[in-house]
Amino acid sequence: MSNIRLYLDEDARSHKLYSALRARSVDVITVAEAGMLSRSDEEQLNWALEISASNLQL
Repeated sequence: MSNIRLYLDEDARSHKLYSALRARSVDVITVAEAGMLSRSDEEQLNWALEISASNLQL
């Protein structure tokens, strides 16, 4: 299991990026998987904190 946990926002959810991270055993979750599409940046950051993840925004 990876020590890195990433939460990809709507702008960072490239399938290639997601796939490359998963292939390297990085713990990745997207906004779609989390049911957080179209939420504000503040809500996204707060949710990332709740799940102890770094929020990757592009």
